[in-house]
Amino acid sequence: MTAQVHENLIYEGEFTTMASSPEIPEDHPLIVPDEDFFKEDDSEISLVAGAGPGVGLTTIFGKPASKKYPGILYSTACWRKYLGTWEIKQGRLYLNDIVGRFKKLSDEPIFAEWFTGEIVIPRGPMVQYIHMGFGSKYQKELHLKIENGVVVEEILVENKPPKKRKRSQK
Repeated sequence: MTAQVHENLIYEGEFTTMASSPEIPEDHPLIVPDEDFFKEDDSEISLVAGAGPGVGLTTIFGKPASKKYPGILYSTACWRKYLGTWEIKQGRLYLNDIVGRFKKLSDEPIFAEWFTGEIVIPRGPMVQYIHMGFGSKYQKELHLKIENGVVVEEILVENKPPKKRKRSQK
């Protein structure tokens, strides 16, 4: 699996990212599939990281990214096919916005009472790149344990770069 693009996060008023992606419930009354996401779109090709002006992304699905949806959504770096913007305020997790295979029916943030699990907030530079999921390690990581949308525990993890092995000289 390819390393995955991070979700957006507003944590204590700071815009950051999280190296995790809370699952979106299929049966939530305010979050529904975005039928337009899977339709052909003849609008202008969007740009992707590393591409120059006028360079488009032909995707693994054989369809180009559009102006409405970021190109990364159609790549192997986003297997979930959505990008969320989340917020933690007053110890509660909210979904503020989403783009891709889902859309919100409300302009208001949605309390993520469906989510129980852990999210990881990178702090500092990456110390080890791992080309799988959210496996990369950062100098510091804030691990938040969440139960039914409420933060119940915070743990700050400090990672050190992996030691380089010396090759034996023969």
